[in-house]
Parts: sequence; C-alpha cells; structure tokens
Amino acid sequence: MLDSFNIQYVTDEKGNKTAVQIPFQEWVKLCKELATFLEGRKLKSKLKKALKDVQQIQSGKQEKVTLRDFLDKSQ
Repeated sequence: MLDSFNIQYVTDEKGNKTAVQIPFQEWVKLCKELATFLEGRKLKSKLKKALKDVQQIQSGKQEKVTLRDFLDKSQ
C-alpha cells in the first residue's frame, strides 16, 4: 500500500529521517481507511464479547436477559 504513496522524507542535519510528507489527497484517503478499519475492529470486539456472553449464558454462569431488557439497557 505504501508503495503507491508519493512519500517525501524530512531529515535532520545528520540525514536522520524525522518526518514524512505525503500529498493531501493521499492523507485524506488514508484517514478514511483508518476510520473504516477502527470501526471494524470495534465491531469485532463487540461481537467477541457477545459470543462470550452467549457461552456464559449457555453454561449457566450468566443470567439470561430478555430482548426487552437488553434493548432497554443499551439505550
């Protein structure tokens, strides 16, 4: 992915890279892709928790919750 970016490096007086510059449109695209990725990661985390809750309920370690109670709790 980064190969397609027009990357420019900023260096200090010793030649050490200190910053990166990319065209603004590429930055906007990167930010949108990051936001999509973070939303997906958040959803995945919530699904994992939900599956653990189901396993706990099925094993009797957690009390069952009605749909009405669940919806009331999540508002």
